[in-house]
Amino acid sequence: MNIGDERIIYDETKKWRVRIFQAPNGSYGFVEEVFSDDPFELCWLPITAGRSHPVCDTVETALREAHGRIDWL
Repeated sequence: MNIGDERIIYDETKKWRVRIFQAPNGSYGFVEEVFSDDPFELCWLPITAGRSHPVCDTVETALREAHGRIDWL
């Protein structure tokens, strides 16, 4: 699924996803997220928070990096 400069890839359960995005400087990166169905949250939470995100030159490079770093992808 593509949303503007963002590509979102879901796992088969639709509870995990990877967002590939374009940063304001034109580079690309990705973040892995999990959906919290806790009644007080009901939102996507970043799994890769606090870890270094790759800075990639193209969306294809970011996708390749995500495939290499995220087991379920």
